[in-house]
Amino acid sequence: MTNQIPLEEKVGSPRMLRGMFLKALCCGTPFLLVLTIPLFGISLSGVLWPLLILLAMLACPLGTYLMMRTMNKK
Repeated sequence: MTNQIPLEEKVGSPRMLRGMFLKALCCGTPFLLVLTIPLFGISLSGVLWPLLILLAMLACPLGTYLMMRTMNKK
């Protein structure tokens, strides 16, 4: 047996690059939203701002966990 990597999973393949882009988009969107809130002049109270930052930090790991959990149920 040979350990050959399928063509669609090779480094630089369109499928792999698309997957990396989607992961970066998924993980980067919450941070971009947190960074743009001050630009719109929205003021958050003392408790909401740290909570929003915490949710942004946990969005990617929690999303990945939930995705893997639903995929493994099949």
